[in-house]
Amino acid sequence: MNKIPTYSFFNTGRKEKLVDVFIWTVPSPYLTDIPHCHDYHEIMFFNKGGGNHDIDFKSYPLESNAVHIVPKLYLHQLQRTKNSEGFTIAVSDIFIDQLIKFDPTTNYRSLFTDVSVKKLNATEMDGIEYYLKEIQKIDNNDSIRQNLCACVLLKLVEILNLKIVPSSFIETNIRKLIEENFMKRLSSQQYADKLNISVVNLNVKLKKSTGKTIGKLQDEMLISKIKQRIYSSNDEMKEIAGQFGFLDYAHFSKFFKNHSGNSPSEYKKSLQKHTSDR
Repeated sequence: MNKIPTYSFFNTGRKEKLVDVFIWTVPSPYLTDIPHCHDYHEIMFFNKGGGNHDIDFKSYPLESNAVHIVPKLYLHQLQRTKNSEGFTIAVSDIFIDQLIKFDPTTNYRSLFTDVSVKKLNATEMDGIEYYLKEIQKIDNNDSIRQNLCACVLLKLVEILNLKIVPSSFIETNIRKLIEENFMKRLSSQQYADKLNISVVNLNVKLKKSTGKTIGKLQDEMLISKIKQRIYSSNDEMKEIAGQFGFLDYAHFSKFFKNHSGNSPSEYKKSLQKHTSDR
């Protein structure tokens, strides 16, 4: 069985923060080159490339002047060459919530709805390079660090051409509710009841701020958890299907294939091949 560690700010040996910066020249307090998760979001900047970054077992080459965004609880592993250079910005949900209160016209949360990997061109680097250099100089001043990181997030929304729309109370709270209830497969009406709004209002606001439906968000969370279980468990596929509330294995297999492109067994084989190739 492969145990998947999930790291928090506590695991870094530093006090809990809204946002933090980890320079790669400083040894990491935990292993980053094995599959793991974080309970915070990560923005990785590669000043100098070299190596591979596997996110949900999809491999991305590490290129210079690139940014990799890994939302919280996504399984990933970073295998850098010795000459690679860069740093990570670790972002908590509380920090995002505070940014939205200060600047409600920008959907900062859209940065972390999915994995994003992008090599920055010269123009994009020019627009963000000052902040990146200043961030790497900051040591103990949390206030300056937070403001610089806020500027970086704002620039990334622009660079990645994400929709700049209000990120509402609805979106902030619906994601938390889905994390807590995705196994129950609640209906839109049940989520609306929990938020004390109409289901029509919920669907309109959610579609505007995320471009996704309740069903889509639930499916994304569920498939991510299933993939992690397949990786970390030696259980038979039928057992895993039952663990996630699928009474019919055929339904489980069809659901998995629709969202990942292959069957659960095929996915397991691809993981075994991926691991042996490393």
